[in-house]
Amino acid sequence: MGRRPSERLRLGAAGWKARSMRATGVEQVHLFSGGLVYTARNRTEALAWSEITTVWRTSIDVHTVTGRLARRERNLTLEKDAVAPISLTERFAGIESITRSVYRGVTPIQLDRARERLAAGQPVIFPLPIDGDLVVDGQAVTWGKTRIPIAEIRAVEIENGSLVIEGQRTLKVYASWIRNLPVLLSLLGVQPRDAPY
Repeated sequence: MGRRPSERLRLGAAGWKARSMRATGVEQVHLFSGGLVYTARNRTEALAWSEITTVWRTSIDVHTVTGRLARRERNLTLEKDAVAPISLTERFAGIESITRSVYRGVTPIQLDRARERLAAGQPVIFPLPIDGDLVVDGQAVTWGKTRIPIAEIRAVEIENGSLVIEGQRTLKVYASWIRNLPVLLSLLGVQPRDAPY
């Protein structure tokens, strides 16, 4: 269920001074300094940056029957507790600009929350679709049976679509599986670039 117009106004200190990105005649994203408003045929959602719990970028390769890469589709998915996810695809004019704005708005808030969890002795969990969750507990990063102490991490890179963490062992996982990837990178001491993942 969407929010009342008066609630939407609180998303930006500058009121309705927003950038609007249109996908089709029925789907739009309006960006504000404090969040975004998404409208579709039957749905309007106003989301403050602080309400967005999960952000992730996926990339799907579409191949021809002969195996040649026809195109790469990139999607941005946003989640808020108890609200259906919002998926924005490349059909949006300015999807890269939307993605950068969302990451700039959401990541600092999520990173503060993650650091608070670590300071309280609680792990930060990054759910993955297979082999369990990727976990950062302040001492190490763990996925399945692979545990790499943070003090021993020599390199963290995104290489050919995978996040690679190298220490005494190597942990490699598809970057598109990792929700809130910039938060994970920051917790591992990597300064995320101001670019979509």
